[in-house]
Amino acid sequence: MCSYFYRRAGTATSSYSLSSDETTEDLHDHEGLVVRSIGYHASFLVLSMLPIVLLSKSMAKIIDYGTNTLDLPQALGGFLIAILILTPEGISAVKAALANKLQRTINIALGSATSTIGMTVPVILAISLITAALSSLV
Repeated sequence: MCSYFYRRAGTATSSYSLSSDETTEDLHDHEGLVVRSIGYHASFLVLSMLPIVLLSKSMAKIIDYGTNTLDLPQALGGFLIAILILTPEGISAVKAALANKLQRTINIALGSATSTIGMTVPVILAISLITAALSSLV
């Protein structure tokens, strides 16, 4: 369903145009770009995900305590974590929309949702299963 709207937005006419002070060279400025290997990016991806996963586990304890104390549904905790994960990309998408950058807005919003659903959730579930299995061995 999202791909339908993405294709419609990409093929529909839009009021998007470059402003007078913005040129195509400004949009594609890649001077000084250093190309790195796949291993480099993969290792930094893992290193950047590790603190997030560890912090989310401790934050989940705080949220679980709050939901249990206030007798709120457990699903609210997952909802709050999802909001925290999606907030930075959401803010970036809104800023791009306010700047009349339609393509960037759609790319950020769909990329954020896809990465959260397709990568973050499975990785956190896998790490939770692994840590639970390791803690049961001890």
